[in-house]
Amino acid sequence: RKLSTEFGQGTAAITKGLFDLLSANFSLVDSFKILRSSSQLAVVGFTDVDKATKPVVSILQAYHLSAADAERVTIALFRAQQQARTDVEGFASGIGKLLPTIATLRVDFRDVGAALGVLTHTGVTFNQAVTQLERALLSVAAPGERTRKWMEALGKETGRGNIEIKRFDDGTVDLVKTMEQFKGIPLDVLTRIVPRVEGARAIQTFANNIDQLTT
Repeated sequence: RKLSTEFGQGTAAITKGLFDLLSANFSLVDSFKILRSSSQLAVVGFTDVDKATKPVVSILQAYHLSAADAERVTIALFRAQQQARTDVEGFASGIGKLLPTIATLRVDFRDVGAALGVLTHTGVTFNQAVTQLERALLSVAAPGERTRKWMEALGKETGRGNIEIKRFDDGTVDLVKTMEQFKGIPLDVLTRIVPRVEGARAIQTFANNIDQLTT
């Protein structure tokens, strides 16, 4: 009852959330830290704390963060979920598919939320936005030989220099500068560079809405 009062959730949801955290090898102390932060996400996201805990844990593990970062992650999650026009449960399901890519490439999670928001505001569904963002990032960050040559040729023809993934000094992806490189490039040209049309459309959307990518 004391836990239910503290977290504003039912005992069953708290117990399941705690079990999931302990199963993920968090200590009891750290598990309660994460639960406290997740409970705030659950309240504002109108869901149960055990369901809110899942995306928090996924992000902490993917980005190699600690329980001390849980509050920062829940704030970023709530903002991203709002930007992407979906609920917490839907966001948790979709973001799980994207996490391996964005964590490996070192894309700031706050930028991911902004990017998904840009895409969903064009009318695509959240799951479509997840697919488009993943393909756009992989096309630029890990291009095949054909794509690399096209980007190199396009950079020379347009005087833009090397078209490639841009990073901040700390190594994280500078999404704005990365997508700015493609501003003004027609979709038919982008589809020659990007193997999948979903990725090409996403890159064009980002390039045309740079101001909305800022977090």
